Amino acid sequence: MTAQPKTTTQVPWWRQLDRTKWKAFFAAWLGVVLDGYDYVLISFALAEIIRTFDLTLCRAHHWSPPPSFPAGSVA
Repeated sequence: MTAQPKTTTQVPWWRQLDRTKWKAFFAAWLGVVLDGYDYVLISFALAEIIRTFDLTLCRAHHWSPPPSFPAGSVA
């Protein structure tokens, strides 16, 4: 008589997560979503930022504080 291999049932990954792991998963997912939202939001606001601060597109893209604003100081 030959030994039969034991069969195991595959459990989907989402059923293996406990409450703490689900919270970590959704926190990471929310971070990715908000990061993408931030990128889209700045693309919509960039035109108004350019007009408000009288910048060129290049200057707006590579913004650095004006010379009158000392580096490292808190506004």
